[in-house]
Amino acid sequence: MKFTPITKEYAFSDNVLIKTYPQFMHKPLHDWMYTVLKVMGMIIEMQEIIFKIKFANNFVNEINTHFRETFPVKPDYFLDFVLENKDRTTNFLSLCLENYASYEDALILEKILSKSGSAYRVVLTSENPTRFKKGVAKLEERVPEIVRTSFGKVATTNSLLEEAWNACYSTSPNYETAVSRSVDAIEGHLQMKFFPKDLRPNISKFIKDLIANNKFTFKGDNLVLNKNELISIGKEFIAVRGQHQSGTGRIPTKEEAEFILHYTIFILSVSH
Repeated sequence: MKFTPITKEYAFSDNVLIKTYPQFMHKPLHDWMYTVLKVMGMIIEMQEIIFKIKFANNFVNEINTHFRETFPVKPDYFLDFVLENKDRTTNFLSLCLENYASYEDALILEKILSKSGSAYRVVLTSENPTRFKKGVAKLEERVPEIVRTSFGKVATTNSLLEEAWNACYSTSPNYETAVSRSVDAIEGHLQMKFFPKDLRPNISKFIKDLIANNKFTFKGDNLVLNKNELISIGKEFIAVRGQHQSGTGRIPTKEEAEFILHYTIFILSVSH
């Protein structure tokens, strides 16, 4: 359905995202979850055979242990209970995507979330999912497409960077891990490119040596008056690297973790 708002009231910004599930989202989310669970046999109609009812009850019991709550057994009450709490909703959607939803189901949920301005997006976890394969997607925080594209160009060759991205943008973010893995990725990259004989990567030492010897090079570095300023930013990351057990770090904020992650993506992209 095409819709181009002609007044400001309904011209919603893509930059304003919500981590809640307002009432207008309840019906499409309820219907999506109902369809996914019914296809898998987790929700059954009264006329279906008895052993399926037992199977569905086992499913509810398993959900109870995962969430450490008591979910209603009746389908509509069950799904209403899911939608009562935003954290419960987010985690249950994630559970469905990771276990029961097909490729087509994942696309439908992403359409619901994106049109509703949700701060979460559906991401495929299988490169070539078949139509009937289940559990091929997950939820993560929604970021601008240009940011995701830049990440994709370097993530395929760097598992540390992928760990950092997942730690930063998953539904349960860990900003210490995001920073730590990002710095590890920079250290490894600088070691391979500029210090292949150094078997003990250390970002502070690498940056100091690069600046002292004017060795840092990257695509288009002739456009930067002092190219060492770009790499020297990395020295500040040590303070938030997450070395808390030794008392030399501090817990990073979301903004710091995002900056360090995207700085790492940039460095790995331009200095290849």
